[in-house]
Amino acid sequence: DTVASWTQAADYTGTVTFDTTYPTAATVFTNFTVTGDAQILAGTWTHQPNAAVQSNRLCVAVGGDFTLATGTKLDAYGKGFAAGKFPAGSTYGAHAASYDGYAKVYGDVYKPTDLGAGAQSGLAGGGAIWLEVGGAAAINGTVDVRAPSADAQMGAAGSFFLQAASCSGAGSIYAYMDNKYSGARGSGGRVAIALTSATTLAFPTANIKVSGSCNGSAAGGGTIVVKTAGQTHGTLILDNTRGKSYGARWQYASGITAIPPGASWIFDDILVKNYGMLAIPPTTTLTLAGGLPSVRAASVRTGGLLYAGGTIDWGGVAPYVFTSNWVFQANAPYTFDGNVVVKDGGAIGCMKFRGTLTDFAICDVSVQGNLAVEQAGYIFAQNGGPDININREPRSFHGGQSGGYGTVNKGYGSVFAPAYPGYTAAIGDQATTSPGGGAVKLAVSGAMTVDGSVLATSVKDGGDNSMGSGGSIDIVAGTLAGSGAISASCGSWAVGSNYGTGGGGRIAIRLTGADIGSDGIWANIAATGSTVISNKTTLAANVDYSSSAGTVYLQGMHAAEGAGRIIVRNDGNPKNVKAVTPIPAALYGDAPEAFKRATLSIEACGRVLAAADLQMEALEIEAGAAFDLCGRHLVVRQFLKDGHSIGMGTFTATSPEVQGYVFDSVGGGSVQVLGAGTVVVVR
Repeated sequence: DTVASWTQAADYTGTVTFDTTYPTAATVFTNFTVTGDAQILAGTWTHQPNAAVQSNRLCVAVGGDFTLATGTKLDAYGKGFAAGKFPAGSTYGAHAASYDGYAKVYGDVYKPTDLGAGAQSGLAGGGAIWLEVGGAAAINGTVDVRAPSADAQMGAAGSFFLQAASCSGAGSIYAYMDNKYSGARGSGGRVAIALTSATTLAFPTANIKVSGSCNGSAAGGGTIVVKTAGQTHGTLILDNTRGKSYGARWQYASGITAIPPGASWIFDDILVKNYGMLAIPPTTTLTLAGGLPSVRAASVRTGGLLYAGGTIDWGGVAPYVFTSNWVFQANAPYTFDGNVVVKDGGAIGCMKFRGTLTDFAICDVSVQGNLAVEQAGYIFAQNGGPDININREPRSFHGGQSGGYGTVNKGYGSVFAPAYPGYTAAIGDQATTSPGGGAVKLAVSGAMTVDGSVLATSVKDGGDNSMGSGGSIDIVAGTLAGSGAISASCGSWAVGSNYGTGGGGRIAIRLTGADIGSDGIWANIAATGSTVISNKTTLAANVDYSSSAGTVYLQGMHAAEGAGRIIVRNDGNPKNVKAVTPIPAALYGDAPEAFKRATLSIEACGRVLAAADLQMEALEIEAGAAFDLCGRHLVVRQFLKDGHSIGMGTFTATSPEVQGYVFDSVGGGSVQVLGAGTVVVVR
């Protein structure tokens, strides 16, 4: 098991299979040693396949330098757990992530040794390679610990660990899984490189691939750890590069890269890119030795950290400053014990995940202090709603409704306490339609200042097709000010062949230390629907399919609960002549909502449908806006038309006092105006 040196000459074309085993396999051949240099100038190294338990791996110690030349391989492709096999407590296709939840994740992130789990049937997982080099390592060939991807079921990638004085080269390290099949669920593997002398890695980390499969029951990416001689804990890289060619582009939140149960991780730096995310589930701990500034993303909002009930040590005290392009998502309620600042591309919010309206990702954050969202800072849940590949009802609806549906009521969620994301687009293929906006809940004990953006919007996310609906933003704060914007709107654009516009989402803002304002941030709060003209061949040319607005609820410190203002505003869009905003919504209400203290203000071409008999404090309608009685009865204390009271009485849609502002698509409805101070007694 020991030789003085090793050279595979350039004319060698074979494969050397090492029978090295795990120490737990009860064999004597656990490690092969080369006391001098090892040069692989041609050919391949590999290890024996495995069955139900971890028995075989490639484990080699090189005392001198190690060379893996161009065209050569360290090959453990498909040498992991056999099909249907995985570590105790885990599941098919799991390793650094699992489609079946955080509890199934396993493996050492610093010195990975484990095999990848097998597929449910047919295919094995990826193998494991352990290489200790006393001198310099030059990697110009390929290291491959993937699982095969020739079937709709996939295993997970395995592990590669390299310790060397230095590491250079331009080769490839593969611990990723493909996206070829709709049933794929293979997790990315684990790669770690530890340098004992060099203070920088001369091998490009872009050549290390650890992404998970993204189709069907997708699993998340693997982990890359690089520890140089100048670091105490190393750098964690989360990179989940994935294609968008078919099916689900995003995994469930519970299927992303996660810290294994009971584990504690600490790093000097964390780099996220290509939608890499790390979950911190219950019983786990993440410590940022370098503090919040040590976390960064390669580009804006393409990855981050997801709190899922574990413990996060931010490496410092308040203020907590989020910057450098990454996203913090609290998928379980999270409380900051001091002031929070979000700036310079940093974001708190909700990334893109699969889901349904009964199982979706959220962001739920409380701040015991002030929250400042500076310019180029974000509370971000754009396109953070359920994925495009799930049950497609209720078709881009939310607070508002998708264009062309007229008086149907498929709205959902609460006006006063919105909690649901916007739903996916209804029309278009799976690669080009867009998710709705996500769901964000913020509780700020002090002042909230927004000079950046708070977004739960849905925008076109590819192709020439449909958008989802706006999401939810629920804010409780002491005060609210700033020059930025708060939006749960759906974007607008013109297309030539398809329709499928999204309704506006829902926003609720309650202030505990101030009244509602009218300028600055207050003029930039919107939940509008999208606008599109369609020429779809099954419809008349240029039929209008613009969508209706969602709802904005505003309540100041002096207003009783439920006694604020509900605003339905559609950006002055006169093209919306069909879609309506139903009140109350038909679906997913946690409890019937009482509107009798609230004022409803319909503005800028908003269109509201009475989906039940209603009692409200006041109804205010601007010219160009509309209220459809739909055969129902509305009782209000005050009715203002363009700011002018119409006086007391009972009116129908044909009454001159309300004609042009109130409609009745069914007939038989009425508006009763009681006047201020009137008491209604129902016996």
